[in-house]
Amino acid sequence: MPKAVAFKATSLIINPSTAKPDKNVNVSVVINVIVGSKDVSLADRDSTVVTFTTSSKLTGNHVVGVGTQQ
Repeated sequence: MPKAVAFKATSLIINPSTAKPDKNVNVSVVINVIVGSKDVSLADRDSTVVTFTTSSKLTGNHVVGVGTQQ
């Protein structure tokens, strides 16, 4: 059975923002594959270091994001 893959959708664009009868609406979104995630719980004023290691045989640009930061 194939392994389930998690996706994250960002940069949603809908144009035009109001649909009219018989008119096209263009929808675009950037889809990223999530290769790892960790849940972290901290008490007030605590901090921690979270480390990920990954690799890919694919060439090209890769996006790395943490929370809403990319």
